[in-house]
Amino acid sequence: MNNIATYDTSRHYTDEMSADEWINNAEHFAEMEYADFKYDIEGEFKQHIGKEIIITTKNRGWDNQKGECKFILDDTDEIFEKIWLDTDLTFQLWKQGARTYTAKMYHHDSPTGEDYKIKVKERKVK
Repeated sequence: MNNIATYDTSRHYTDEMSADEWINNAEHFAEMEYADFKYDIEGEFKQHIGKEIIITTKNRGWDNQKGECKFILDDTDEIFEKIWLDTDLTFQLWKQGARTYTAKMYHHDSPTGEDYKIKVKERKVK
């Protein structure tokens, strides 16, 4: 498994920083980390623009919901946006094969993590 990208909204504090430094710089650190994360996602998924993406999960949220999402990839940000929740979270993405990925997202409703499979159809949709 190749780790493609990791995004953690709660990981912006270091022991070398005072609480005041962290409070004053937290937004800046979050923006930098998100920009790096988006860059990594774009670098991996730009080759799949125009292709059908299928995302499946069996354990989303506190009640372990199942689901599937199919869409044509128009923008690489959609990979994260289709899974993302508006909360503090950690999101990790791994490449399993040429067109197969797995992702795991941890948050307060799923502290052990939610598992996602991401498949890219071989051909572009016309």
